[in-house]
Amino acid sequence: MKSIYIGADLSYHMATFYPIDFNKSIEKKQLVYKTNPDLIMEYIVLGLSLILTIGVPSFLAIITFKSLSDIFQILLCLLWDGFIIANLILFRSLVKVEGKSKRENKNDIIKILSKDYQLQNEHPMRNGMIRDIKVDSFSRWGRVITCLFDDNAVYLNVTTVYKGDSFSCFNGLLNYIRCKGMAKDFQRLQSAILEDIEEENKDIPSDNQ
Repeated sequence: MKSIYIGADLSYHMATFYPIDFNKSIEKKQLVYKTNPDLIMEYIVLGLSLILTIGVPSFLAIITFKSLSDIFQILLCLLWDGFIIANLILFRSLVKVEGKSKRENKNDIIKILSKDYQLQNEHPMRNGMIRDIKVDSFSRWGRVITCLFDDNAVYLNVTTVYKGDSFSCFNGLLNYIRCKGMAKDFQRLQSAILEDIEEENKDIPSDNQ
């Protein structure tokens, strides 16, 4: 049974999550999942998918290569392979952003996610992290948002899933860019709050006046 971290609203599907090794994830700056039979099967399926999406097209391009006029298809395969490999590398990557206290960081991250991802639930911090899932539907894939809180830093990851909780190796780059955007919004929000506090302090008369 995979660990569950969800909001209180039952409209969110009671989906399962692969449990995360918090300390190793922080150390490696990427999501490190605890090994279990479900995860092993997931990686087997992912490996087979990579063979089909990278290995087969590249093999066909090589064996059908006969002249310089066929080099275009080789270049296309190399671009495609590079795209898949980049997504595969980035889909578990964590984007780190410095913040304030864990409590303030958690509250501000929820504000950002509520605005950009329409989160409407209470998300308790468990074992130094919060996670939220949106399950896939007929018209779109699902996604899992993971936020790890370590001292004054926040680590962000968005993973695209389909068929309940199967990883997608096609969205790693896009999700990494999304996390970078979240980090910038988070920094802007905390900077704005700090500026408001400084302005309020200026308006308070000092004891020497």
